[in-house]
Amino acid sequence: MIAHHMNLRQGDLITHESAATLRLVEATDAQRRVVIIAHDCDLANPAESCVEVIVGCALPENEGPDPKLCYAKNPRRLHLRYTDSAHTRVMVLDLRHDERRSLPRTAFLEHASKDAAITLAANEKRILKQWLAARYGRPAFPDAFEARLRRMVGKRTITEHIHKILAQPEARHIIRRVF
Repeated sequence: MIAHHMNLRQGDLITHESAATLRLVEATDAQRRVVIIAHDCDLANPAESCVEVIVGCALPENEGPDPKLCYAKNPRRLHLRYTDSAHTRVMVLDLRHDERRSLPRTAFLEHASKDAAITLAANEKRILKQWLAARYGRPAFPDAFEARLRRMVGKRTITEHIHKILAQPEARHIIRRVF
């Protein structure tokens, strides 16, 4: 049974039918997609009793990703790009940490099938891993520092100035490194 699912990896989507069978999404809601977030080693290890996934929502095809939600800039939300095998169509998923689910490993192995029609590029998988790790590895800032971020400079707070900078196309290279 494990050999059949060894092709499943962190970042892979499972088919909509699998997700509906596992009761993660409604059968009629094709916009909701399920991403495997468990580590590859945990998927293969029979000692693990659960498999972690996250339910995301596909953005409309004409809507691109929000620059403030790309590249692991936001610890609670991530816009992640998947492409079809011909690299002609891009699907952007809006992932939220509060949509994580833990499934019994036996049910997952019995019903989950990889959606081979759409893939996650290596750089996007790296971003997913950084985003998952950053959730628990981020520092808690002192109250004095946070108060300074809320201070007004001109008509905006410092936080609003930072968000404006991060929304620029050049900021796509600014990512959170987790070591």
